[in-house]
Amino acid sequence: MKKKESRRWTDKELEFLQENNNKMSIDEMTKALNRTRDSVLSRLRRHPDAVYIYREWSKDEEEYLIKNYDYSKIKELAKKLGRTEHSIWLRILKLKRKKSE
Repeated sequence: MKKKESRRWTDKELEFLQENNNKMSIDEMTKALNRTRDSVLSRLRRHPDAVYIYREWSKDEEEYLIKNYDYSKIKELAKKLGRTEHSIWLRILKLKRKKSE
């Protein structure tokens, strides 16, 4: 199997990453840049100012999850909230722990 040829990051793409690091989800940046998720994450981790990409959860997002996670698929919740499926799972687990305490 032939390895996919990688392409260099342009100055414009790097500027986009820097400007949108904590404003957009990884999936949104991936689509906007036409890059793979791994490529975007790898580049962000190498950025000198990179703090791991994390967007705070709002009360509205948490309330939406609480009301809908029993009735919706994780994929649908992730799309609706602009989050990764993994982040949805982690937040649901955290909210369940809070509820049981």
